[in-house]
Amino acid sequence: MDAPAADPAVFALLDDGGPAAAGEAPRSRLYRGFLHEHRCTDPATLDAVAAAAGADLAAGRALVLLADYEWGARLIGAGTAALAPGDRSALRLLVFERMDRLDADGVARWLAERERACEREGQAGADDPAGADAPAAEADARGGKPGAPAPPPGPAGVLELRPAITRARFEQDIARIHEAIRDGETYQVNHTYRLHGRAWGSPWALYRRLRARQAVAYGALIRLPCGPGDAVEWVLSRSPELFVRHAAGRLAAKPMKGTAARASAPEGDSETARLLHADVKNRAENLMIVDLLRNDLGRIAELGSVRVPALFEVEPYATVFQMTSTVEARLRPEVGLAGLLRALFPCGSITGAPKHHTMDWIARLEQGPRGLYTGAIGWLDAPPPGHACPELCLSVAIRTLTLGPAGEDTGSAVGTPAGTRPLTLGVGGGIVLDSVAADEYEETRWKARFLTALDPGLALIETLRATPDGALPLRAGHRERLARSAAALGFALDLARVDALLDDRLAQLRAAAAPADWRLRLLLHADGRVELQHAPLPPLPPGPLRLRVDERPLPAARPLAGHKTTDRARYDAGVRAAEAAGAFDTLFLTADGRLVEGGRSSLFLRLDGRWYTPPLTDGALPGVMRAEVLDDPRWAAAERTLRLDDLVRAEAVMVCNALRGCREAVVVR
Repeated sequence: MDAPAADPAVFALLDDGGPAAAGEAPRSRLYRGFLHEHRCTDPATLDAVAAAAGADLAAGRALVLLADYEWGARLIGAGTAALAPGDRSALRLLVFERMDRLDADGVARWLAERERACEREGQAGADDPAGADAPAAEADARGGKPGAPAPPPGPAGVLELRPAITRARFEQDIARIHEAIRDGETYQVNHTYRLHGRAWGSPWALYRRLRARQAVAYGALIRLPCGPGDAVEWVLSRSPELFVRHAAGRLAAKPMKGTAARASAPEGDSETARLLHADVKNRAENLMIVDLLRNDLGRIAELGSVRVPALFEVEPYATVFQMTSTVEARLRPEVGLAGLLRALFPCGSITGAPKHHTMDWIARLEQGPRGLYTGAIGWLDAPPPGHACPELCLSVAIRTLTLGPAGEDTGSAVGTPAGTRPLTLGVGGGIVLDSVAADEYEETRWKARFLTALDPGLALIETLRATPDGALPLRAGHRERLARSAAALGFALDLARVDALLDDRLAQLRAAAAPADWRLRLLLHADGRVELQHAPLPPLPPGPLRLRVDERPLPAARPLAGHKTTDRARYDAGVRAAEAAGAFDTLFLTADGRLVEGGRSSLFLRLDGRWYTPPLTDGALPGVMRAEVLDDPRWAAAERTLRLDDLVRAEAVMVCNALRGCREAVVVR
């Protein structure tokens, strides 16, 4: 099936970050000028789809392949062999006008330029309307030019990332797999589950942050053509695993089976690698898959050409060591793309052994489809002379995120909030008879750390008032908010350590015997590091505080509006502008005229004898002092959408924060 309309925003970056030899030609590939798509949902049409792809290659076009795991199950008649209602799994071949090769610097500059272009267009976190073909993106396309390094990526990360199954269910599944192995149903099952969350920040920035964390040879950033019913719009892959490469009639596969978490100290790290290499269990798992791939390759290889030149090699990555082996063969000249996929896909390293029957077990056990996860991503070139199959390089789509379309709801209580995208990540591992469920679950958590331990480029803030006698009047509220935000953003947080740091600082302040209050500023970083600063709290002038209004609307996409972070340039600028005008704070509005809050204070208006404050769904921060006012029956305050005309007709205006408490205010124009 061909997609009818070309989309200039569609592109594919296949990002080879593996070690490069001096003088080696650029290996990364940038595909642009999207023309159309060949989509195969029914494996019975595979030969026709492969022929159409071959015609495009013969015409000099450039092709990128994406294959879903469930399509592979139908291809070999395993598991969910029939196409279920609503199942969009497919083999997709994206056809582009051209492909440019990039070196590492060229990739970095191109990604940075596209991120900047999105920021200029006010589209961070949404689509890229100018597209990857925009003129600004052309200058650095081929890389290799000297120049300043790319600027750092903007803030980006994940909210509310949660596993789709409980740990108890995972352990029950492992018990069922053990029973199946004892009954002779299977030898090894690759068991997986999904994590779901919401990506915030632009996909460009998120991919750049993932890329900086871990170098891999099979990275990919792809903006897909998205038609009716398509739930995936972006693919961000940091796969370290080669599925299959075909070059000049030679096939190579490099299955990855066997994992160990890396140690923090170099001595422990080298010992971990040594132990993984010698581990009997991991070697047995790896060898099972090597034998499976030898058999799969043997179906399309010249007789006697299958060999294993490397066995049980250990490769280092950012958070784990992985055991790999290499299997090679000579491809029979008459075998084409369809024949290669029928023989090899899905990769045996992500099914288990024996492949067909084990995939039936996967379909019974796993909750929900894998989709592109554990499928394949890669490129196709024209066939070499004398061969029917295109040259190609396909990865196993592990360490792979899929993102849906950006949300448009400005209220955080419904739908997907503006500036966020639905995110899915799959994790899993090979289960054999001596696998321990608790260890296997922990291994999946380590495999997810390429995302869950990502530095999002910001920190959480809590600003607290300390009294001269060393008390923190709103300590409980600050702790609760910090814990909520840390959980939502996936930040490491040791509250006992935070309390100890605060207590130690309060003891120092008591010893100073200052006559006035103190301002404490606590920063929590994603990795759990805590910074704590203090300074005397200067007094405010008596009387009502002066407020100004910034009538330029806040961006609709404010995915972190409910969390106090260091990414607050607009608010900080508003505070500075207020101080320059002799005022205390600046009030901010949404595009449709709803009042939100001040740059450093929550807003309350008294209307018809009652106090009201903007609701969190209008973008207000859950201020600690704001919560105190709402919980205090003496104020009888409530949430309500407030607009500029409410500000004009208000009987009284009040602002509050944890440092200053509640203060009467007036608005100056």
